[in-house]
Amino acid sequence: TSQEVAIELVKTCYLGEADGDGIHLLGALAGNVLRVSPPMTMTEAEAETSIALLNRLCVKLAEQLQGATASA
Repeated sequence: TSQEVAIELVKTCYLGEADGDGIHLLGALAGNVLRVSPPMTMTEAEAETSIALLNRLCVKLAEQLQGATASA
């Protein structure tokens, strides 16, 4: 379900990448909406880096979910 995917994405972002970079999301709102609360002092470069990380983590989770679906 969309709620399960949202919860898994929050976990995936929290755990982050092997180098330790991760994103702390506020959790799934209403089960299927991601809540992001960036710091007010974030630079444009930091925002771009964070969005790129979020994209990589979304792709990683999508690949994991597709693999799980294919083997089920």
